[in-house]
Amino acid sequence: MSSDPWKLSEHDVSRLNDSLERCVRKPEFLERFYDLFLKSSEDVRNMFVGTDFRRLKRQLKHSLYVMLLAASGNEEAWREMDARAVRHDRNHLNVRPPLYELWLHCLVTAVSECDAKCDPDIERIWRTVMRRGIEYMIERY
Repeated sequence: MSSDPWKLSEHDVSRLNDSLERCVRKPEFLERFYDLFLKSSEDVRNMFVGTDFRRLKRQLKHSLYVMLLAASGNEEAWREMDARAVRHDRNHLNVRPPLYELWLHCLVTAVSECDAKCDPDIERIWRTVMRRGIEYMIERY
């Protein structure tokens, strides 16, 4: 699986996992992300009308771990990525491709605010992994 373009180095996996752990230990992390994301676009706000945000925050937390595991080469995580891509495609939730860039920007901003050890390298790793996940979702849109 060394030719897998998603697979990260052990160093990057470790740094991302540590950052993710620091973030999710803070309740304000997911709050801050959704605050930023909802303020980023009227389209985003409209997509989330009537949403159960407690459930959505649990799903996002799980999705971040899935993307990390996929980047580590985990086959089960890949299967879950497939299911999430279908759920978000034009025939289901219809998450249009341009919204993913807003999502990424808001996520990295929330990470930088909530992870006391965040540095440019950690931001790079977050962007790399999440952008790969975004590309995967867009390919299946």
